[in-house]
Amino acid sequence: MIESMGICLIPHGGLLFLMLLAGLLSVGQTLVLGFKLTLRDRATERFASGLEAALLIFFLLCFCLGWALSKNYTAPYAGIGFAWVNVSALFWLTPAALLTGIGAAYNEKMPRYVIDGALPLVLLPCFFNPESALWCAAYVACMLYYTGRTAFSLLKAWSDRADHLSYFAAVEAMNNLPEGILCYDKEGTIEILNDAMRQVLSSLGLSTDLADARTLADDLHKRGEHLKINDPRYRQSLRVDLPNDSARLFVFETIEVKGKPHLLIIAYDITEEEHLNRQLRDTNRKLQIAQDELRESLEDVQSVAENDALLYLHSRVHDIIGQRLSILHRYLEDGAQSEESFAQIRPLLNSILDDLENDEASDSKAELYAISYAFSLISVKVEVEGELPDDPAISAAFVQVIREASTNAVKHAQASRIQVVLAESPQEYTLTISNNGEPFTGELHQGKGLPGMARAIVSVGGQLTLQTQGIFTLQATVPRCDTIPA
Repeated sequence: MIESMGICLIPHGGLLFLMLLAGLLSVGQTLVLGFKLTLRDRATERFASGLEAALLIFFLLCFCLGWALSKNYTAPYAGIGFAWVNVSALFWLTPAALLTGIGAAYNEKMPRYVIDGALPLVLLPCFFNPESALWCAAYVACMLYYTGRTAFSLLKAWSDRADHLSYFAAVEAMNNLPEGILCYDKEGTIEILNDAMRQVLSSLGLSTDLADARTLADDLHKRGEHLKINDPRYRQSLRVDLPNDSARLFVFETIEVKGKPHLLIIAYDITEEEHLNRQLRDTNRKLQIAQDELRESLEDVQSVAENDALLYLHSRVHDIIGQRLSILHRYLEDGAQSEESFAQIRPLLNSILDDLENDEASDSKAELYAISYAFSLISVKVEVEGELPDDPAISAAFVQVIREASTNAVKHAQASRIQVVLAESPQEYTLTISNNGEPFTGELHQGKGLPGMARAIVSVGGQLTLQTQGIFTLQATVPRCDTIPA
């Protein structure tokens, strides 16, 4: 305890100045400490916050000391009116500033924190002597140092306010989220309600000043549509249409906050997804119309086939339109139904009648390329190994078989890759076709495709064989003209 203040060598005016300075430092240090406390909890900030609190106590003690020295009191007092308390014993707390300064210097790798914590030791009773010129000089130097230090800390805190995530910044970030967030406990007391959720509730005509939020979930269920979503994160979800032509997906989750169960409601904006779904439905409708028109065109073509032209016309219709229908069928199943993909496949469908009217012999290599390109539009790869025979008739027959076999593989086996191998020997030409589709099961039904392929190969003197066990394989062999005996 300090029993006698003695006569201080610092002039009376200087004491008043130091007292005022200590008061201003207390205010500034309160702001610095407040900034530290608003930062998110980090281990490196705990010692620094403790040091700032110890310095705040030191400045308050300096204020009391300056007031006591200016009044020539026997001890520093603090209080109001007649309720004065002797605070001399608090001077023994100044070593706490040194300890927190050492901890802050170690954690944040800043040695100056040791100096910040060591200077308050000037008030220790064992050092305190207002009649000593050395102590008075040290005390004045200490106050001037903390004046610069506090001013620097305030400027740094102001300049760094945007670089540190504080609790207030977290609240601001939550209010800026596009998703609405609401959290309340089992008594209905709201813990979190951001601005986005307020706007959603207001647009639905629900109150945003809720004293009891337990009825809110029931009110939302009355206005929405329950969705069955396989994702476990959205097992309790509700779709609600808002009056401003937007939609929200409300997800209900039970969470624990400080060991107590809370209901968390998140409102996701699904307006864009709803618009995409509508566009998808419109695209499907257009595709259905195109398919109906294609079917009507096929019926019109079949109705005009008569007498001797019937077989030839059926063959061309089956080859050309069968391929287009298989491509369209796969296109619809794959679900890649957008305006861009529909625009890509539309010319292929519109060219059906032109292909039917074109009765001139075309280049077999060009037709083979066209077949490969057409199937690539629905992600079916036709891999061709080898070259077509030089004989135009055999080459045309092989192309007809390739077109029909590819169409059947896509239509019946759901194949995505078709392998075509063209080979020749001194005796014959060979065509082998296989695919990676589903294995063949059941009985083989003779429609128009297989007989048509067989007729095409027989017409050039060859034969067609099938292998249905394991990988479905079709093979055509045609003898070379120069090996056929006269």
